[in-house]
Amino acid sequence: MWSVRGPCVVLIFHLVVGAAGQELAGGGEENIVRGDNIVPDDSDYDYSQFLPGNDFHVNDFQDDVCDNEICWSSICSGAEDLDNTMQCGCCPNKRPVKLEDIDLTVSCSPSGAVVRYNLTDVLGFGLENLTVVISYQMEGEQDSLDSQEVEDLDDTEFSWPGLCSGVSYQFCVEVTHAHMSKLDEQNMCQACTPHGPPASNPSSLLVSGGLTYLSASWPAVSPQCDDLTYQVLLNGVTQDQPTDKTSHMISFLDPGLYNVSVRAENSEGYSSQPLPSTLYTITEITPPVDVQVTHAVSHGSLLAQVRWNKSIDFEEESLTRRGYLLNLYNSGEEDMPAVIEEFSWDEMDKTFLFDSSLSWNTKFSVQTFFGNHESNETELTELFSDAIELSPPEDVTVRNVVINDTLAAVIDW
Repeated sequence: MWSVRGPCVVLIFHLVVGAAGQELAGGGEENIVRGDNIVPDDSDYDYSQFLPGNDFHVNDFQDDVCDNEICWSSICSGAEDLDNTMQCGCCPNKRPVKLEDIDLTVSCSPSGAVVRYNLTDVLGFGLENLTVVISYQMEGEQDSLDSQEVEDLDDTEFSWPGLCSGVSYQFCVEVTHAHMSKLDEQNMCQACTPHGPPASNPSSLLVSGGLTYLSASWPAVSPQCDDLTYQVLLNGVTQDQPTDKTSHMISFLDPGLYNVSVRAENSEGYSSQPLPSTLYTITEITPPVDVQVTHAVSHGSLLAQVRWNKSIDFEEESLTRRGYLLNLYNSGEEDMPAVIEEFSWDEMDKTFLFDSSLSWNTKFSVQTFFGNHESNETELTELFSDAIELSPPEDVTVRNVVINDTLAAVIDW
C-alpha cells in the first residue's frame, strides 16, 4: 500500500503492477490505481473520480492533480516501481495563498484610504517569483483607478489619497508567484465606502474686479467628485449659491475692503482645512482733484487753460475704457451740459479759445469715468473771469519821422 499525503489531500491506494506492457489480472491495464480511501480538504476541487472503487490511470492522476496544483508529497521511495510514470516532485510542495494569509483590512475616509496587510506568512511558503500589487477601483467597475507594485514585501500598509464621499471602492491585493493554481485567491479585495466632507480646500485664490463687482478663481481640489462644489465667502459670509465651477463673480458690491475666501463642499458638509484668502478693495470712483484754470493772450486771442489731477488709480485691467469727462455749461443752463468732451486716462488738460462758440459766462466741471461708471462732477467753475490781468507789452520804442513835411512819432512794441 502506497500513501500520498500533503496539506490538501491524503490518498491511500493499492497499486498492482505487472510486467511492463502486460495486462493485469482482472483485465486491468498497466499502472492502474484503485482508490481505497480519500480524505479531501475543504477546497472546491472535485475528488469524486478518486473515491473508493473507482479505477484511474496514474498518468491521469498525475496530470489532473498537477494541473490543479493540489499540494501533495511525491512518492519518492519506490518510484522506479511505477515505471517512472509518476515522477518524484511532479507537483511543487507549495501551498496556495488565501485571503486569511495576508490579514487584509481597509479603512477609508474622504482624506484617503489605508490598506493594511501582512505578508509574513506568505513569505514563509517558499513561493518563487512572488509579486504583490495593490490597486483600487470603484465597486462594479473593471478598470483600476490606480495600482502600485509593493517593492518592499516587509511593508504592512499602503495609503491612497483623497476619495469621494458616498462612493463604494474595492481595494485589492493581487499576489502572483511561479506556482499559481486555481486554489490561489489571486485577487483579494475588500470594499470600503468613505463618508464626510472634502478632505481639502483649494490651494490658492486669485481675485480681480471692477467698481461694483469682483471675480474669484481657484484650482480644483482632488478628487473631483460628482457632488463637489465651492462656496465663495466675503468677510466670512457666504455669497450666492455654491458653484461646481472653479471661478465665480459677485456683483453689486459697495465700495470697501473685502476678505475673499473659498471652501470646498459636498453633500456631507464643507472642509475644515484652512481656507485660501486674499484682500480686495472695491474702489469708489471719485472726480479729479486740483482743478485749475489759467488765462493768457496769444496772438491777440484770449485763452483759458484747464488742468486737473487724477484722484484714484485702478489696479484692475479687465475694463480698458477709463478717463475723464469735461462738461461745458451755458450761462443760466446748468441742469444739462451743452458740450461734453471725453479725455483718455493720461490726458489731464485742455485749452479753450475765447471766440464766438463760447460765451463769456461759460462754466465747466470735470468727472472721472471707468467702464460705464461715472463719478460725481467737480464744482462748476467759470471758464473766463470777469477781470483778466494782462501783462503790458514789452520792448516799447518811439521814433520821430517827417512825413509830407509833417513831424510824426512812431511807437513800436
